[in-house]
Amino acid sequence: MAKRKERATGTAVAAVCGLLTGGFALSVGLLEFLIGLHFTPGGLLAVVGYFVGGFLVVGASTGVFVMRPTARKLAVPIYVGAAVVFGMMIATNLDSTPTALVGGVMAGINAIGVVALLASEDVEVGGRTDTSDKHATDIGTGFR
Repeated sequence: MAKRKERATGTAVAAVCGLLTGGFALSVGLLEFLIGLHFTPGGLLAVVGYFVGGFLVVGASTGVFVMRPTARKLAVPIYVGAAVVFGMMIATNLDSTPTALVGGVMAGINAIGVVALLASEDVEVGGRTDTSDKHATDIGTGFR
């Protein structure tokens, strides 16, 4: 039986953290573009930044979730960068508590993602999980 990689819990946590953050950035950019809520300073440049940053975080998170080693290496600086950007959102919006809180939550989610990536390691496992002849199925795959 060929060996296969098994996703560590930390990898899944990091991927979910990145997907939440990237989805948030993409939705903010989309709302700003479509509705013109005018809550992002810088206008068009900020909207483009939200889209590019959101796609970058979502792409890295997807690569982490499908256990690509390159994505793991790229995700750490991307998550750190996202945490810094959202940290700047806190610093520049101290007069607006709701905006600063959103920045704090997003920065915290990215920090959790970085810690989860650094603390976890995917492992290779081999062999069947059920040894009976009629039900020799790898759990979670559906293949016999």
